[in-house]
Amino acid sequence: MQEKLAILLSRKLSGEATPDELSALEKWIRDNPQDHYVIEAVQLYWHNTAAQDFSIFQITLTLSGC
Repeated sequence: MQEKLAILLSRKLSGEATPDELSALEKWIRDNPQDHYVIEAVQLYWHNTAAQDFSIFQITLTLSGC
């Protein structure tokens, strides 16, 4: 079942989740409050990594003169 959580969470974070998948994720969170910390940690990591990737992209463009 943890694999299903990982799939739902990754689809939400990538913006690819369907409404049904978002509902399933919300239900998972309600039914498994012990997983809340892990879910929050993954979301923080995802957003921080995306911000770092974007910053690196901006620096690369600046250095290449684009």
